[in-house]
Order: sequence, then structure tokens, then C-alpha cells
Amino acid sequence: MGYVRGILIAAAVWGLTGCSSEVTDPQPGQPVATRQKLFKAMLREFEPMGVMLRQGPFEAEQFVGHWRRFAELADQPWPLFRADTCYPPAKVTPQACSDLSGLQQRAETFRAAVAQLGEQVAALEAEGGSSGTSERRVAVKQAYDRVYDACQECHRGYRKK
Repeated sequence: MGYVRGILIAAAVWGLTGCSSEVTDPQPGQPVATRQKLFKAMLREFEPMGVMLRQGPFEAEQFVGHWRRFAELADQPWPLFRADTCYPPAKVTPQACSDLSGLQQRAETFRAAVAQLGEQVAALEAEGGSSGTSERRVAVKQAYDRVYDACQECHRGYRKK
């Protein structure tokens, strides 16, 4: 009975280790795990902005805070895409590593959209107030949507489904 119990406990512990959200990346500097963490951090800032724009309430000060943190992260994952980073746990197609110039073009499209959103956020800040004008919010939403579209374009071309 004790032997069976020990095997069951060992099996349970072994099974739970597979539930860990920590990504194992064998390469020095952990480029895959690092870029995954960066993209997750970006999403944690990007999505609340979208919720405010789609559903409200829109709080300009909170939106700007999310924007600043998102903008700080926006350039960081791209250098971590290299020809030698298509191993598990990467969630990219082999094309992401074989078509680095195409990936970089999409990254530039993303950066340009991020810059446009930044211009709209700066204009929102300049207006002051807690919610901005409805015209400004429309412009911010359009710029946000361009960033979202740039993300999706890259996902369609280079992310495993």
C-alpha cells in the first residue's frame, strides 16, 4: 500500500510540473522565454486600453499609464527573433525564423502604428480632463485599432495556431 501511495504521489507531482506557466528555454539568455514574457507584459497593458475604448468607462489617466508601459515594451521583443529561435517552447511557425526580413517589415509596421497611437495619446494628454473629447477618443480608438491590426497581421503570418 505504501509503495502504491508513493507512486501515486510521485505521478501527481510529476503531472503538476507540466502545469507550470514558467517556460523552459535551453538557450543562453533564454530568447524564446524572454520574448514570450515581453509579449505577455505588452498584452497586460494593451488589452485594458482596448476595454476602455470599446466598453468604457474611459479614464484618460489610466489609459495613458497603460500606454506608457506598453510603449516601453514595444521595441523589446523584436531583436529576440533570430534564425536559431524556432525551437520549443516557441509558438512561431518556421517562417518566422526563415523569413526574418518579412518579420522585421511587420515589426516596422507595428512600430509605426505604435508611434501613431503615441501621437494620439499625447494629444489626449494635452487636452487634459479625465475622459478627453469624443473626437479625440475616436482618433485614439482608430490608432489603437491600427496597432491591433499590426499584431494580428504578424500572428496570421508567423504564429502557430
